[in-house]
Amino acid sequence: MPRKLYPAIMHSDDGRTFGVSFVDFPVNAGGNSVEAAIADAETVVGEAVDALVESGASLPRPAAVSDIPAEDRDGTETIALVPIRLGGR
Repeated sequence: MPRKLYPAIMHSDDGRTFGVSFVDFPVNAGGNSVEAAIADAETVVGEAVDALVESGASLPRPAAVSDIPAEDRDGTETIALVPIRLGGR
């Protein structure tokens, strides 16, 4: 099954909870661990992709990590690449 990798920006103010935002999608996710936040991010962005596909819209091309503006990286714990499975999710 084909897939694309989309960059996600992970933030944590307290080191116990993690928020995830995407450059290419207007969605947010989170969790009480890095693993839980990434798992939630996969689910949330997968739902956004499904909605785009159902509406007939094209998927955005994944942004390059180097293209993420510095102000979007301020306070970032890490930038993760979240897999999006295409076709028959």
